[in-house]
Amino acid sequence: MILYNVVGARAIQAGAANFINPKTAMEIVHGLMDFCSREKLSNINLIIGGSKTM
Repeated sequence: MILYNVVGARAIQAGAANFINPKTAMEIVHGLMDFCSREKLSNINLIIGGSKTM
């Protein structure tokens, strides 16, 4: 997911994954929150489009 954000994505599609695991959306949210915490980011928007400056 993070790689999509770095290249500019603000949304991802995970609908089909919900058929296999109904908790997919919440796992994604928690994963993004954990990532932000580990990287000391106050907001996920700080990485959107980050590849332009890398």
